[in-house]
Amino acid sequence: MPSRFAPLERFRHVKVTDRHTTLDYAQVLKALSDTHFPDAKKIGLVQDNLNTHKPASLYEAFPAAEARRLPRCMDN
Repeated sequence: MPSRFAPLERFRHVKVTDRHTTLDYAQVLKALSDTHFPDAKKIGLVQDNLNTHKPASLYEAFPAAEARRLPRCMDN
């Protein structure tokens, strides 16, 4: 169940899924970057060490250019 919180912006979002796959993880990061915080220069990311939380997940879900762009705006 991916959860996203930004208390200072009064933002909270929870997405319930049957499983937590690499594609789910990649979509959550893309939504954070492109939908929820499109104007942010950096997005602070705090996450557990689940095996899907890795840059390779982005390459499985998106073309290479997009997979390289997303981690650049994340700060973890």
